[in-house]
Amino acid sequence: GERLYVSQWYNKKLIALDDAGVAGTIVDSPHGICGQVIVGGRFYLATTDDESSDDYFLTRIDARDGHVVATDLARIGFAARALAFDGERFWTNHRAANEIVAFRAPL
Repeated sequence: GERLYVSQWYNKKLIALDDAGVAGTIVDSPHGICGQVIVGGRFYLATTDDESSDDYFLTRIDARDGHVVATDLARIGFAARALAFDGERFWTNHRAANEIVAFRAPL
């Protein structure tokens, strides 16, 4: 679309940038963000509260109507980095195993 969304891991924020790089909408996340993708107008995030653990989640944030609703959809179970979606599966990196992992989760 017309915005680039960047995330801040430790500040737990998604920030919209316009074509001039000016920050616009800021959306709070319930967890630290280590990966993000937009599917169907909603944010899907790889998140954690403790990066030294294997306690990572797939978190969906719906902020389409200005009211932010965050839902943890699935436990990832390893230190994930990055997130992508191919139309059927989510993809992330299992950092410690040096592997790329695909998984299905509810949208």
